[in-house]
Amino acid sequence: MKCIGIGIASLLLLCMIYLGIQLRVKQEVNLTRVYMAKQDILPRQRIDESDLIEVDLPKNYINEFVCIDKNEIIGKYTDIQGKIPAGSLFYKTMLYDVTQLPDQPSIQLKQGQAAYVLEVTPQMLSGILVANQRIDIYVMIHENQNKYLSDDLLKNVRVLGIKDQKGLSLDHPQSTKIPSSIVIALNESDIDILNMAVELGKIKIILSSRSYDNLEATLVNDSKIVKYIQKLQQENENE
Repeated sequence: MKCIGIGIASLLLLCMIYLGIQLRVKQEVNLTRVYMAKQDILPRQRIDESDLIEVDLPKNYINEFVCIDKNEIIGKYTDIQGKIPAGSLFYKTMLYDVTQLPDQPSIQLKQGQAAYVLEVTPQMLSGILVANQRIDIYVMIHENQNKYLSDDLLKNVRVLGIKDQKGLSLDHPQSTKIPSSIVIALNESDIDILNMAVELGKIKIILSSRSYDNLEATLVNDSKIVKYIQKLQQENENE
């Protein structure tokens, strides 16, 4: 029994020594929790929590540019010219907030949509616009000397951005804060009809109670304006 007791005591002593060594090593290297890419992250990809793995690294291996807070990573976008390989640390210079991206409008497009730049004047606006609002596009066309056509063309059009005459976003410090153009998300199939509406008539931007609904642009197919433009398109194709 005495030998068994000595053996157990020796084993406990060895365990304590091992744990002491591990603790000392950890203190010496000062391990810090950081995040690595779980898989390859492609250019202009939005980073989700599922893209991250947690690892502990010695503090000496981590410089001031490494992201150690996952909130600095999740929801950000990668650079357009390169990917983040699996196993790589996340560096602050690699990551962009969506508002910092020069190609921000294209990132916000749904499948089948295009970013359309519509020139605007104060007379075209029925209120103050902000990004992510939904608007209706109303058109008036002088059909002949005595007849005007007016009706809705598009409903629930999402505003991607608003720029002044210098091409600056309105939230830019040097912006004039006066809208000169808006970037909207439009179905690719509706581009031609909006082009004709801009060429033939006057555009009015309407804000409605649906301004912040989760809706996307739809062509008002039973609109008098839509039918008129579609008729002109058909006549042009037949010539």
